[in-house]
Amino acid sequence: MAKLVKCKTCGSQIAKSAKRCPNCGARQHKGAFAAIAVVIVLAVVLIVVVSISGNDTKPSSSSAPSSSSGTAPGTAPGTAPSSSPAPAQDISPSPSDPEASELQLLDDDIISVSFVRLYEVAGVDGAIYLQLQMQNKTDSEIWVALTDGAANDEMIPTIGSGVPTYILPGKSSQNPFIIFTSALSISSASEIHDLTFTIYVEDRETGAELDRETVSFSIPK
Repeated sequence: MAKLVKCKTCGSQIAKSAKRCPNCGARQHKGAFAAIAVVIVLAVVLIVVVSISGNDTKPSSSSAPSSSSGTAPGTAPGTAPSSSPAPAQDISPSPSDPEASELQLLDDDIISVSFVRLYEVAGVDGAIYLQLQMQNKTDSEIWVALTDGAANDEMIPTIGSGVPTYILPGKSSQNPFIIFTSALSISSASEIHDLTFTIYVEDRETGAELDRETVSFSIPK
């Protein structure tokens, strides 16, 4: 015979295993559900407390040094931070030397071109940068490109530039050209002793060729 208990609502005798009272219909065994609810609430509270404690241990963003100005903490304005890339290798005459001068490569009615320096950029492999001083002597905007290059005794497959070298009338530019060395035995600027290339000048608006001169020279030491 099933064990009897009293209904918690109407007091009638019902089986202990009954989920509802057959007399009043009240649901039985509320204690188990209440216990589960209490456990869930405690778990949620514990998670919230741990989350808040974890946030309190993180450093405040307001205390971090600001880098929006581009100047490292403790560095005076206009001074490069100590972690900046290593300076490019420069094998041209030092600009600080009062006797140093640029090497004139071409000077005609269209353009004046002088060699400034060869250098490398830290972290950029397979590229040597060639900086020229170029002066547009025409009344039109010009485009300047270098072709048919050779370094020492090796032909240079490509001499490019990061952006097209356009020069406004009467203006000058030192936009660097790039000597790609992947197909050369040369791996650094210091290994280049002689350079040859053709300076090609075109009217940007009409596309007409204005100048084409081949120059050869030894790198100043």
